[in-house]
Amino acid sequence: MHGFFIETVPSTSDSGSMFGTASDALYFKILCPLSITGLIIGRGGSIINQLNNTCGARIRLSQNHEYFPGTQDRVLLCKPK
Repeated sequence: MHGFFIETVPSTSDSGSMFGTASDALYFKILCPLSITGLIIGRGGSIINQLNNTCGARIRLSQNHEYFPGTQDRVLLCKPK
């Protein structure tokens, strides 16, 4: 099961989110197979940092071994800056 969906995340006081703060926002959640997560991150985080600096969005990838429920896919979240 690979793909993406759009989810509106309601405002809460949860400060433990992947983005550090919670507010009304539109996120893209993209399921990434383990085989491509290294390509997204890049050596020493170089690719994901470059994407964050140039594309007008904040991109985060779930921690290693934190998978979308029922899969072995990591979650990439993309949020407008």
